[in-house]
Amino acid sequence: MKRYLELGLKAEALEICKGLVLGCYRLGDHEGGDVLGWAPDFPAEAAGNALQVWCTQSADPTGRPARGKRSPLPSDFLSMVPNWISMIEGIGKKAK
Repeated sequence: MKRYLELGLKAEALEICKGLVLGCYRLGDHEGGDVLGWAPDFPAEAAGNALQVWCTQSADPTGRPARGKRSPLPSDFLSMVPNWISMIEGIGKKAK
């Protein structure tokens, strides 16, 4: 995702970010088996890290946040991760 952002491919980087967030959400939602027994907070933390990268590196070149933008991810995507909406919006606000 970072490489795509460096190349100016924001749409593609957004799709990668959405895939990372959704994959982590599903992993946490299905309890991840034995793997998450060792690190149950991993899915949310990994998704948060991906969102932080997206928010900071996809910002307007002037450093100004997009006007009126509530979330760093599209609302239709947020319906797929309902338990993480507040986390996603919080990360978006911190990055601004």
